[in-house]
Amino acid sequence: MKISVLLTALFSLSCLVWQDAGWAASKNVTLMLGDTYAKGSKDAPVTLVEFTDYQCPYCNKFHEKTFPKLMRELVLTGKLRFISRDLPLDFHNHAFQAARATRCAGDQKKYWQMRHLLSSNPRKLRRPSLLNYAHKLRLRMGPFRSCLKSRRHDSAIKKDLTDARRAGITGTPGFVIGHTPRRGSRFFRGRIISGAQPYRIFEEWVDYLIDTAGRGGE
Repeated sequence: MKISVLLTALFSLSCLVWQDAGWAASKNVTLMLGDTYAKGSKDAPVTLVEFTDYQCPYCNKFHEKTFPKLMRELVLTGKLRFISRDLPLDFHNHAFQAARATRCAGDQKKYWQMRHLLSSNPRKLRRPSLLNYAHKLRLRMGPFRSCLKSRRHDSAIKKDLTDARRAGITGTPGFVIGHTPRRGSRFFRGRIISGAQPYRIFEEWVDYLIDTAGRGGE
């Protein structure tokens, strides 16, 4: 086997969680809510939290194959609120810096645009690439460079890491889906969905949760 083929295989397996739809959902967990980046209405009946690693090929697969339809069919129709959080894995040496870059772009109101670029390019996350993406997004480069260097968002990224691990999420992409909590609540309770599942898995869970809303069941 050629070395390049072997490395590609190892890269693909490095953040593989359970990809079998039969093990798509597991235990109930509770997450602390805080300052997060979200898409969709706060009044959507269902919330989905994704813990992502920008260097993970399966996060890239979810972003390219599932996320666009999820946005069109569930978020924009008012059924789902999508929250993005970070889970840069230790063995991905550019993932933490990439998470910084999205938040630094967020300081200039370009979080989602940067998130899209990084999620689409898991093999191009070195500092020169991050600066190139910032330039493409027409960010103010001085503040962006300063933000990356200052590491001022590291505590928020580490909080996401801690919350994910406490919930039992150790691989990416990892999700928690559940009924949207009441406004002002500090806690979100839901079920784990592991891996880059197809759109239908999320659609089925959203429909089920909408159907059971107000009945106290999951």
